[in-house]
Amino acid sequence: KNKKKQNQNQRNSNQQQIEGRKNDNESSSDMSSSIDLYNKVGTAALSLLRATVPPLAPGIKSLSSDITSGKLSKWGLEWFSHEGGGGDSVGDELREAARLLRILEIVAQYKVANFDVFDPIHASRLVNFLCVFHAPVHSKSSSSMSSHTNKSMLGDEEDIENAAAVAAGALDDALHICDAYSHLSRVTVVGRYLRNLSLKRAILEEELDYALSKLNNQEDSLAVSDSIL
Repeated sequence: KNKKKQNQNQRNSNQQQIEGRKNDNESSSDMSSSIDLYNKVGTAALSLLRATVPPLAPGIKSLSSDITSGKLSKWGLEWFSHEGGGGDSVGDELREAARLLRILEIVAQYKVANFDVFDPIHASRLVNFLCVFHAPVHSKSSSSMSSHTNKSMLGDEEDIENAAAVAAGALDDALHICDAYSHLSRVTVVGRYLRNLSLKRAILEEELDYALSKLNNQEDSLAVSDSIL
């Protein structure tokens, strides 16, 4: 009787092991299928980005922007959310393609001719250009206004707001270029932008705060502030 019971227990144990291996194989198969699906979606998105040239359709622009900022879930690309993470090199290639497409869009927006995206000198020149791309604001009382930040003395409020928006957009574009090239520094770009802006017109307090918010830490902000005082 005991022997029969032992045999039955052994058969049950063997059956459980078989079912466990079967479940493991099914889980492994499901995981493999999911990875294959993610890779197919990522490869399709990568091919789309690489085949696109400016001007960008709204959907492509949104896709590129979301990949660059890491907002990938709505595109089914959350597998590639972390650099050097899932999807082998596909995620890194997606981010690189999105950055490249944004650079080409900036080049087209500012009508820059003969730009070579692989030439660091071209990148430096483009950043320098963007740092001086500010809409003019005419003073009502004096042309020497670089030390004042009173909006009422700079001109019409609408002109001021338009100028500030153009300048902020140029700074954002310059920083995007900066992040794509290892020889460029955010501290240098923001400092140059603010110095050039101060030579052209007064720097508004909110403009200064916005520019300094683009730096990585308080030490960098203080370094830039000291350089323009």
